[in-house]
Amino acid sequence: MIGILIQQYVTKLRQRIYCAEQQNQRRRVRKLQRLLLRNKANLLLSIRRVTQQNTGKRTPGVDGYTASQPNERIKLYQELLRRNVFQHRPKPAKRTFIAKKNGKLRPLGIPTIGDRVYQNVVKNALEPQWEVRFEASSYGFRPKRSTHGAISNLFKKLNTNSKKKWVFEGDFQGCFDHLNHNWISKQTSMFPGNKLIGRWLKMGYMEQGIFHNTMEGSPQGSVASPLLANIALDGMEKEILFFSLEFAQFNHLLPLFNHSVKEILGSSKTMAFQFLGFETLLMFYPFIKNPEKSKKWAHFGVLFTIFLYFSITIITFAFFNEEHLKHTIWPTLTLLKITEMPFIERVEYIVVSLWFLVVLPHISQHLWTVCRGLKKLVNIKQRISLFICLFLFFLFSNVLESHKQIERLANLYSSVGFHFIYLYVPFLFLTIDIKQKLTK
Repeated sequence: MIGILIQQYVTKLRQRIYCAEQQNQRRRVRKLQRLLLRNKANLLLSIRRVTQQNTGKRTPGVDGYTASQPNERIKLYQELLRRNVFQHRPKPAKRTFIAKKNGKLRPLGIPTIGDRVYQNVVKNALEPQWEVRFEASSYGFRPKRSTHGAISNLFKKLNTNSKKKWVFEGDFQGCFDHLNHNWISKQTSMFPGNKLIGRWLKMGYMEQGIFHNTMEGSPQGSVASPLLANIALDGMEKEILFFSLEFAQFNHLLPLFNHSVKEILGSSKTMAFQFLGFETLLMFYPFIKNPEKSKKWAHFGVLFTIFLYFSITIITFAFFNEEHLKHTIWPTLTLLKITEMPFIERVEYIVVSLWFLVVLPHISQHLWTVCRGLKKLVNIKQRISLFICLFLFFLFSNVLESHKQIERLANLYSSVGFHFIYLYVPFLFLTIDIKQKLTK
């Protein structure tokens, strides 16, 4: 009964740390962590975990001491209670080896019983804070998470209509042996027991009676090592976008000038569909207040659009060669399938939904331009012409069903737009300019 009350008390403190970290109350988190580090209930629970529940409870450290008997555990509690956890000086770990499946040996570092108890004390205080920060897709060495959870998550993702049917498998060579001490210290710099963690990382190990310094890594067999490894590796999921650049082939851009002038003009004619719409400026420019002041922002907008299209083009060419682009309907959307977030299953669906917010202003702008033009040309009220245009748009959207029909319309639109931009607009400009000079 007393053990259950102790467990509940420590669990409640851990939950308070978790909630405070969620609410970004850093000062409260540190206060609760300091309270838990000095707490007798946490010490009792850690002694029970290390000396009665853990697999290596009968494995001694360099001092050869194990608290396997009740009177020994009481003595250990009284001894650790007199000490200050923040001033604890750890002893070196005992180096031993166990066989791996491939026949090689895995090095283990066994701390003393006292060090293992204090490591569990620190783990109970540090773990709830980092559980808030860890990625939802991380399953290793975390409470109430296991390999079965990872398998279940993979099954759910691969058993859907998602086109993400690939799994990346990798392994860190000597993960625990090569953890960066400075990075771990930086990540845990706000933790009250940060200096104690640094001493554990630098405590070294004894092998065949010889002391060895540890400049990197954390010993396997240590209670705190799995948590420290997760802290050191946290954030790798956020770098997945940079990792995907390894699959880019920038040699697709070379050679730059292996196309004739006719082919370049043909591609410009096809791409006219992408930047058509700026000609509506001819219609609504007279309605702009202070047009001279608006020029600067219009130029900035054009510059940003050019940079955006140029960047997307370069990235698309890096991931798709010429043959791929011929058979890919929307290459940019296909690239988004590489991106994966723990709280969003299909990022491309979100982008398509948000793209509506980009398209809607253009539709409204073009509708106004058409209605204004019809009023000037054939003297039809804009309200009437608006309903006519909306009906035609609705009709076309239901008639055009296949991708080939949409592509034919886009090619026709591109062809007309190309001649409008590069022939009609310059011709109109020259005609008006000549007319103004003749009238003078």
